[in-house]
Amino acid sequence: MAEGFGARLRKATRRGSIRFLRDQSGVTALEFGMLAIPFFGVLMGIFLNGYVLFSQAALDTAVADAAKQIMTGQIQNNSAIVDAPSFVAQVLCGANSTLPSYMNCSKLQVDLRVLPDFASSDPASIFGPNGTLKFCPGAGSNYVMLSVNYPLPTLFPVLIGWVTNVGISSASQTKDSNGNYVRMLESSSVLRNEPFATTTTWPGC
Repeated sequence: MAEGFGARLRKATRRGSIRFLRDQSGVTALEFGMLAIPFFGVLMGIFLNGYVLFSQAALDTAVADAAKQIMTGQIQNNSAIVDAPSFVAQVLCGANSTLPSYMNCSKLQVDLRVLPDFASSDPASIFGPNGTLKFCPGAGSNYVMLSVNYPLPTLFPVLIGWVTNVGISSASQTKDSNGNYVRMLESSSVLRNEPFATTTTWPGC
């Protein structure tokens, strides 16, 4: 008896389904498509954290170098340095600057103040909403604190909240005047000046 059309269709469908399930071609492309988003997300996170760590290390080095010049009286006896902008131009972003070229020196916020002692240092409060910036390198034997803040642009805004904030005073992301996300890098150095002599009068002291 001739096999009916319906039976032949069922057998053909069954054989096609088996061949489809056994077919391994394209599996690699499918798996890569499923893993591409988390893979590139992790990769961008690594690049972002490396970018932040490198920038923070460069800022720390620049602040440490500037602090040495303050401690030895080089800043106090340099007539070209009279305020924070000239300090940035001559020292932090001068010829021997360690800051990378992608950091915009005009966005550096500098606070330099005399302290009664080491225990009085509180750099976290300086750049807050109620903070007031000062520029006073102090005289010989004074306790001094140098603090520098920098709004580092975020490379991948899509990763906001995915990666750990590194080297910033606030755990939250902030935005600059253009509405772009930035990471606030902060570096401070507390020191005591050597007993040098200076006749310079500083308006901010």
